[in-house]
Amino acid sequence: MSLCLHPDGLLATYSCSGAVRTALLSARLVIYSTPPMRRRSPGTMATHSRIAESKDHSALTTLSQAEKEHLLTRAAIPYHDPQLSDPTEVIVMRRQQEQQASCLESTSRWRKRWLLGTQGRDFMGNSL
Repeated sequence: MSLCLHPDGLLATYSCSGAVRTALLSARLVIYSTPPMRRRSPGTMATHSRIAESKDHSALTTLSQAEKEHLLTRAAIPYHDPQLSDPTEVIVMRRQQEQQASCLESTSRWRKRWLLGTQGRDFMGNSL
């Protein structure tokens, strides 16, 4: 994916999925949060690291501590299709097996930990 992104390009998605963000990081892109657009959760912007260092991206915000920790949960295990030919069911089943075998924190445990510590705040830490 990063090979298709222009060296000066930005990739934008409404998703803040751990699996999506981990895949972007695995593609050696730098990721940022975007403000929520008509929803409670943020989106994601990705760019090449040399662009992030050389251009003014002051409108982009780095991931919050909660978002960073979300990338350390089972939800952040990306979907894999090494040959780009597997049916959807196989891809989903492979990810589920990886999640079950993982030693990473469960996403529900992460969510409870963050919800208990951030009553009255959204995913980005802003007051509700």
